[in-house]
Amino acid sequence: MAGATLLFMLGKSVYMLLLARMLQGLAGAAVGVVGFALLAETVDKSRLRQAMGHVSLALNWGMLLGPSIGGLVYEKAGYYAVFAVPAGLLLVDMALRLLMIEKAGQIDDQESTVPSEYGTIKTSETQEHESEVSEVQKANAESSDLSRRKSEDTLLLRCSSITEQRREEMKGSMVLVLLKEPRVLSNLYGVVFTASLLSAFSTTLPLFVMRTFHWTSAGAGFLFVFLTLPSLFGFLVGRLMDRKGGRVLATAGCLGCAVCLILLRLVHDSSNANVVAMAVLLLLIGTGTLILRVANMAEIGLTIHGMQDEDPEALAGASPMGQSYALLNMAYASGEFIGPILGGFMSVKAGWNGMTLMWGVISFLTAVPVALFMGGWVLKPRDKGKRIQVDE
Repeated sequence: MAGATLLFMLGKSVYMLLLARMLQGLAGAAVGVVGFALLAETVDKSRLRQAMGHVSLALNWGMLLGPSIGGLVYEKAGYYAVFAVPAGLLLVDMALRLLMIEKAGQIDDQESTVPSEYGTIKTSETQEHESEVSEVQKANAESSDLSRRKSEDTLLLRCSSITEQRREEMKGSMVLVLLKEPRVLSNLYGVVFTASLLSAFSTTLPLFVMRTFHWTSAGAGFLFVFLTLPSLFGFLVGRLMDRKGGRVLATAGCLGCAVCLILLRLVHDSSNANVVAMAVLLLLIGTGTLILRVANMAEIGLTIHGMQDEDPEALAGASPMGQSYALLNMAYASGEFIGPILGGFMSVKAGWNGMTLMWGVISFLTAVPVALFMGGWVLKPRDKGKRIQVDE
């Protein structure tokens, strides 16, 4: 990222700027994936949606304030001064990453158990709590304990060998395993929808506003504030989802967004009533997309946790959390690529009303997989999380 920023500052040709933009995109994708994965693995599952709400707040306001701050600095201090802002942010970012405390290994202070014909094999920490027996009983049981420990050691070595073999097999197929999970596919589709909708509005909304309201580009940019304003409350949305679950709220967000998108056809002139209606509808659309975005960002991590709880060996490959958020990043990039093309095409061929109707229908369709798969298959019986331990 620092190298890309330096190229932007020193580049004088189109090819240098293209190279800088490509490096910036690669670095941003890598940093984003690692950040999401660390957050999902570190934050407790009961507070993951709230944490993703904070991330959504930072992402939205970073994109909103970046151009404004850059333009202001450029106007007041010149071209090179603009790059002092990202350089300072990069230094702060690197310092925080060096100070970051990663999550400790899961086997340190936990009870390790392996089922066997003798019951649960326990670690040395738990064996210290065995009941006291007399010296005579210890002497009589010494020979049988020795043979049992040999059997247990053999079983542990065999289980370790199977686990390592399973991990090697999973390394090359982790992405395929994730893509076979309906919850993952549903969330990736939701990410593509929100990214494509917002990127489509970034290209079509200014043209519609300037043509209908006879505003300048600054006025059109003002309306985008209503689209991003709900992100201020992303952490509150995440907290509510942590308490009530994400399925109902995300489905309601999709349906509400669909209705508001279709109602945008009512805005047809520059009267005050139409301006207010546009602002209110954009505010509601921003709220709906925020709810879905926060739910999807957290649901990817929750899906991986759920798959690991059901079958620890199912994701025995390298970094399932990192690869899942890499897929999410790819889905978001795909949406940003598709949105302007699809939105611009429909705007030319069918006009503003046709384009907003299309996005409304897509939003209705998005509610279906969200309602069916978010938090797990809707008809799947709920397991209360019973954990059975077999002791001697």
